[in-house]
Amino acid sequence: MTRLVLVVILMASVNVLDALAQVPEMKWKEINKANLKMKQFEADSNASAVVLFDKGHVWFDKEIELQMERHVRIKILDKKGFDQASISLSYRDDLDQDISKIQGYTYYLEGDKIKREELQGGGIFEDEISDVLKVKKFTMPHVQPGVIIEYKYKKEIGSAYLMPDWTFQREIPVIWSKYTAKIPNWFSYSQYLKGKHPYYSNNSETNWESKLFRIRVGSNAGRQRDRTIRESIKMRSYEWMMKDIPALEKQPYVSTIENYRAKLLLQLVSVRFPQQDPSYHLMTWNQLIDELLEHDKFGERLESSDQLMKYAKTVTDSIADTTKKIQTLYRAVANGINWNDSYGILAERSLEDVFESKHGSGVEINVLLVQLLREIGLNADPVILSTQDHGHVLKLFPLTQQFNHVICVVEHKGKHYLLDANNPDREFGLLAANDLNGEGLVIDKENARWITLENRSQTKKVISITAEIKNDGSIKGEVSESNTGYEAIDKRKIIKEDGAEEYAREHLLENLLEVKVDTIETSNLNSPELPLKTKSSFTGRGDVKMMDDYLYINPNFLLKYTDNPFKDVDRKYPVTFPYTFKENFIVNLKIPEGYIIDELPKSRILRLPGKAGEFRWITQKNGDRITIVNSIKLDKRYFEVKEYEYLQQFYTQLVKVHQSPLVFKKSVESGK
Repeated sequence: MTRLVLVVILMASVNVLDALAQVPEMKWKEINKANLKMKQFEADSNASAVVLFDKGHVWFDKEIELQMERHVRIKILDKKGFDQASISLSYRDDLDQDISKIQGYTYYLEGDKIKREELQGGGIFEDEISDVLKVKKFTMPHVQPGVIIEYKYKKEIGSAYLMPDWTFQREIPVIWSKYTAKIPNWFSYSQYLKGKHPYYSNNSETNWESKLFRIRVGSNAGRQRDRTIRESIKMRSYEWMMKDIPALEKQPYVSTIENYRAKLLLQLVSVRFPQQDPSYHLMTWNQLIDELLEHDKFGERLESSDQLMKYAKTVTDSIADTTKKIQTLYRAVANGINWNDSYGILAERSLEDVFESKHGSGVEINVLLVQLLREIGLNADPVILSTQDHGHVLKLFPLTQQFNHVICVVEHKGKHYLLDANNPDREFGLLAANDLNGEGLVIDKENARWITLENRSQTKKVISITAEIKNDGSIKGEVSESNTGYEAIDKRKIIKEDGAEEYAREHLLENLLEVKVDTIETSNLNSPELPLKTKSSFTGRGDVKMMDDYLYINPNFLLKYTDNPFKDVDRKYPVTFPYTFKENFIVNLKIPEGYIIDELPKSRILRLPGKAGEFRWITQKNGDRITIVNSIKLDKRYFEVKEYEYLQQFYTQLVKVHQSPLVFKKSVESGK
């Protein structure tokens, strides 16, 4: 009898597990009361909302236009999840797209009964984002913790070329996400899955179906005409589905989180209608290059002109060294043409217009630089790239929309120089940090190639401090600073905008209290090819504590490493630093009068595997002074998830050392 009961219990447990694993019906207005009673999402107790399901279906209508229906159901757990009830649906007016049949309900419990409130048509609004982009917006009614919202709509998409991608992963957890498509065998699509979350199912099947379509067909005379036909064709049905997708968690030092979001990308490869030759829509990389070179807003912009030739030769004819000629033209463009902060790969205006108006987009500025270098006989080409915040380039898809910026490459004596002239404070040969994203594509008819986006030099910072700390915590001293690379860019901008004194008080000496900048000098502020230098004298108060006969002083009042950015136990994505760097801090402190050193932090050397980074902390006592040499360098930008533990330990120890105080004890003489 006991055994029978045990078997029944085990079978019941299996049935429950099977039910949980089954794909829900996902039917409109059919609400599970257990989901309404849910107070917390067990798989993620921090979730403010959870997507119960998100399903979409696309198909071709008889005009061979893409249509889509979508149905979403979300559980709101607390007030932080209320933003999930505000929906924005975008569409392109210039492509004759539209969104219609918007419906929605909010469900809630009243006692033990399920109640619902309908989204009213008057609560749906339309905004015009641009001349071509529009958005329909609505907010679900009766939103409060515990409710379930669901909505559905239809989208008229248009051409087969516009097949929608599908985003499985959101900023909140998703229990089920299902995307289906029914596609005639006339169309061939390439598919690529981003992210690491696996499919729950990834199926397709082909069936013969009788369909009514309006297509263009040919005749024996070679003429073509539109005709509505009913034809038995192969229809391929696709189903892509994921289950239990965690929230996309933001972590520090990720170039862009979109690189790791679970998302299905679909791209039209070819079309072959009845009685027609196939047409190919996914180009090769060589075809993409040819198209750009023939484009009136790219390749055709690169034409010689008397105005540009005269200018290029005027500013370089007196210079014998070719590298200096390159530097001179780079500096002329960087200083002379103001960037309007816009990206893109097409130059909307002619280079003469950009030159005369002295302002332009990133592509216009750098294509102008390419042409000026060509005017003096140098081998220069445009390079298209995707910036870090735009995401990685997938070489599977030769598509121009993967790129959002253009820089310049110039070659001389076997060396190449990558140049981005959209910032006058950036030194020659230093790309914008946002440019450092894998490889760029050199657009050249004869020598097209991928080129690694990297800098030849490393960002460096050197700070030297000589100070005297009184036993009341007051500090008086001098600090000199030298910066190159990205450190220099940031600080030049601050000093130019806020002034040197404000920079010293609010940035350089920000860890001091009651700080006063007595004097400050700057060097090379307007010379980006030279190190930016500052020298200042100051007074203030530091982190000093007195306990009995002991004085505790933190000597790191100019250091920023007071907190470990890598606290997460579980790292989900690779670590990407914006750039490599080397920092040296030299601190020379006079021992407070009446005290002797009781405890000096031990010297330490920490190294990352593979010579990726190093931290040195050297302490030494010389008479009545203590010298601390603190050196940090990072020689590698990208760390795989499996390397995260080493990086975490490295920064943990670094911060621990920087928090170590100098301990002084009252001398016997002073105590008498």
